[in-house]
Amino acid sequence: NGPLNIKRQEFSRDDKPLDENCGCEVCKRYSRSYIRHLFQTGEYTAGRLITYHNLISTWISCAKCVNPLLKTSLTPFIITSIKTTNQPRY
Repeated sequence: NGPLNIKRQEFSRDDKPLDENCGCEVCKRYSRSYIRHLFQTGEYTAGRLITYHNLISTWISCAKCVNPLLKTSLTPFIITSIKTTNQPRY
């Protein structure tokens, strides 16, 4: 959805999650107004919640990119290459 400046006044009464399309625990449990309140009062929890959400969002985005690559015809070649190059040589 793009950057969201949660500290802006417009979010002071916004009961929506950070990202309505996200299923992370932060988006399930906390509203934009609550997270904004945490920032305004200087609670360190605000940063932790935002970081958790951002990490999950990034992980999901990466997974969406990698999954199609794993289904390509190169997959057997890559797996074989990894197995043969990671074998210990005595």
